[in-house]
Amino acid sequence: MDHPRADPLSVQRNVILGLLLALAAASWALLLWQGAGADMGMAMAPTMGMRAPLFLAIWVVMMVAMMFPTAAPMILTFHKVQTNKRQRGEAFVATWVLVGAYMVVWSLSGVAAYAGALAAEAVAARTALSPVTAARIGGAVLIVAGLYQLTPLKEVCLSKCRSPIAFIMTSWRDGTVGALRMGLLHGVYCLGCCWLLFVILFPLGIMNIAAMAVITILVLAEKTLPWGRLVVRIAATALVAYGGVVLATPQVLPTFMAGDMGMAAAATRTSAVTTADYRFELLEAQAAGPGKTTVTVRLLHVTDNKPVEDALIVEAKTDMGPDGMPEMLGKITPVPSGQSGLYRFLVETGMAGKWELILSAKMQGETNTVSGAVTFDAAT
Repeated sequence: MDHPRADPLSVQRNVILGLLLALAAASWALLLWQGAGADMGMAMAPTMGMRAPLFLAIWVVMMVAMMFPTAAPMILTFHKVQTNKRQRGEAFVATWVLVGAYMVVWSLSGVAAYAGALAAEAVAARTALSPVTAARIGGAVLIVAGLYQLTPLKEVCLSKCRSPIAFIMTSWRDGTVGALRMGLLHGVYCLGCCWLLFVILFPLGIMNIAAMAVITILVLAEKTLPWGRLVVRIAATALVAYGGVVLATPQVLPTFMAGDMGMAAAATRTSAVTTADYRFELLEAQAAGPGKTTVTVRLLHVTDNKPVEDALIVEAKTDMGPDGMPEMLGKITPVPSGQSGLYRFLVETGMAGKWELILSAKMQGETNTVSGAVTFDAAT
């Protein structure tokens, strides 16, 4: 009994789709592993405490995880056209050429993202942004992302991404150079459609896996569902609404730092009074990159040697005083410790040696501010 032969095109399409989904799944697994092992505070920082090569590598993995499923219809349509050309004896181009050019666009977007992250960290350090101000800037970014959903540019780019056939009919170019050009062009359209959805990862947390998953589902729905344009409007409303809530209540932003360090309002500050009832204790000082050290401390109640879990750090500064140097201040960024009663800071000194971390804190039910200092060895 003869069995019907499988359609070679269908087999190839299934193989390509399987490879795309397998690469996306592997990328998600890598991101989950990276997120589980990363320091929570570093993961929430714009650059994640990474240098450019590592940041870009993680960014490319993110793009494979998030964009390969959404780009699959276009890639499969391109492969179908090329297969038909091959069957007719015409010149054809391997599908990976299109995919490679497409990923070049997203890799370059990672360069721009890293530059923006560096700039954001520099501005935050120079202006000494409070957690509330930083969170409200994040809320404004969310609102801008929501409004962009309704712009003509978003609509033009989305229309190119929603219809692979229309894109191929209007943008087809023969040969390898043509495939490269098509991959770049389609990548630009996808970037124009989604770039602000990736920008909001910075206020939400660049390694926030839940946020990545929601954005991936949103982009997939916009591009593939029949009612994708309704999804666009719903997303716009949700982003603007959430941004407004963040402006009013900054604590709802995942990257809000007040849990570990809050810059209290001037009205709540009192003159600093050092008391023997409390002391700061250094728990850990770990190198976090060139010229960066992650310092973890706790505040102890001296009489019973128990940690204070509800203290509010109102001021932090670092100085190279222990080595007898003239005043040399370092940049301090509070980062979540993930444990009640522990207070963690990313200290950027720029010079190795012994540094002093000077802290002031307020305890609930007490009016005065407690001050103290710990000494740590800064990383090279």
